[in-house]
Amino acid sequence: MKILIFRRGLLGDSLMTIPALKIIREKNKNINITYLSEKHINKNFVNPEKVLSNFKLVDNFLQFNVGSNKLFKIFEIIKFLISQRKQRYDLAYFINTSDYSRIYLFFNYLFLKFLNSKNVIIPKNNNLTFLLKKNFFKIHESQIIINTISNKIPSLDEIYNLYKLKVDKNEDIKNTDYIKKFKKYKYVGVGHSSNWKSKIWNSKNYFKLLKIIKERYNLEPAFFGIEDEFNDAEKIKNRLGFGLNLCGKLSISDSISILSNCRLYVGNDSGLSHMAALSHVPSVVIQASVDIKGRWDVLNPKAFTLRPKIDCSGWAESDCPMPTRCIDTIKVEDVINKINLLI
Repeated sequence: MKILIFRRGLLGDSLMTIPALKIIREKNKNINITYLSEKHINKNFVNPEKVLSNFKLVDNFLQFNVGSNKLFKIFEIIKFLISQRKQRYDLAYFINTSDYSRIYLFFNYLFLKFLNSKNVIIPKNNNLTFLLKKNFFKIHESQIIINTISNKIPSLDEIYNLYKLKVDKNEDIKNTDYIKKFKKYKYVGVGHSSNWKSKIWNSKNYFKLLKIIKERYNLEPAFFGIEDEFNDAEKIKNRLGFGLNLCGKLSISDSISILSNCRLYVGNDSGLSHMAALSHVPSVVIQASVDIKGRWDVLNPKAFTLRPKIDCSGWAESDCPMPTRCIDTIKVEDVINKINLLI
């Protein structure tokens, strides 16, 4: 049986598919899963293959090019459809989770049909707004995805178990120059950046926080991220006078393995926080109010999410227009208080 999974998004979006992929695998033993996504031209985004390939949940990965130019996007989609017409899928899922219009969903339905998919499942009534109204409680991204593939909403406790590594924590760590200094459980993993400016806590706060963590718990920071985030991490590290800057130096699998050997994780609401959650590392996630409450909380029972309470919660803006950003109302003392409960 051949199954196609179509999902747009970034690092965190790909990680949120893990529970659903595990459910599909468990229900269908003799299957071949292909994961389809978009490739953003001139953008330094982590593609799903780098995120999911080590979990042995997906057999094949496909991408088609997209850009800001609509004509280019249409041309690339047509070219992709022509190249893939010989593929035949028994079942195709479109598992994006925003509150889409019927027209948008219909076009995605046609897109998957043109890929020779015998059966296509898209979010019809089980979209984000419908689920929020129906259940009268905050709903998580992973619950929305699973509801699309099974018409059920599992509890977060069930998803916690699905969203967890079952391998030895040291298994995938490779002996690179960047991690020779790494000592097990002597570091606090730090995710100081994000693709969204509105989700970035001020670097001055990180400097103050990491200095206190070093003095109080004798943990040094290990900064994680992509190459573009190296310089910002280096400035904080140099000002502190200690720590490791691993930004842009590690693969996804190495990053996850090293995070699993940290005693603690602190960081912005980003893909890194979800990577730390895979090993249920004690975590404090600093979250802005730009998305619906609870939707992107990390799937980690050992984590606290600090989020401001303001009137504009749920706008989902990548660059906050407010003169005083909500995330800056979270104080270093707020983070320390949560850390005290974890270690």
